Amino acid sequence: MGGANVWAEDVLTGSWDLTQKSQDWVATGNATYFGQPYGYTSKGGTLTNKSIEDFSAENISKIKVGFKCLQNGSEAGELTIYLVDSKGAPIGSGQVVKPINKSNENSTTYQYATFTSDLEKATGFMMKVTNYKKKILINGASYEITRNLKSYDVTWNVNGADYTEGTPTI
Repeated sequence: MGGANVWAEDVLTGSWDLTQKSQDWVATGNATYFGQPYGYTSKGGTLTNKSIEDFSAENISKIKVGFKCLQNGSEAGELTIYLVDSKGAPIGSGQVVKPINKSNENSTTYQYATFTSDLEKATGFMMKVTNYKKKILINGASYEITRNLKSYDVTWNVNGADYTEGTPTI
């Protein structure tokens, strides 16, 4: 007989095409770049989503969020990605990502940040332009939420297909 304590996980995902303005997002410091609504030409611009229902799910162990972005120019620029609370205020110091230097809006690449703490306070997420040298385009956003559903013991018979599921023992 063999056995293991197994955590069942569930992953919730969502994404937005931000080549058009979306009612799910609030932008500040906004300037058109490549003829799209979420192009930034200065430091301090932000893009914050409204509350996401999935963030209120129980037993969240990890939240991965990303923005599809590019930077036009060779100088280094950066974005900081934050989780936000119900009032839209950033939680913690965020995580820095760097857009890829490209010259074509179709070459945008997702840059992700993964969060494992303060998840119970999060209702959404935000991107902020924290270092700027050239124009930065944001044309997509996504999230992936990992939930631990339950823990259970599984035992199995190595010589056959029989198995039993039980309550974990501590």
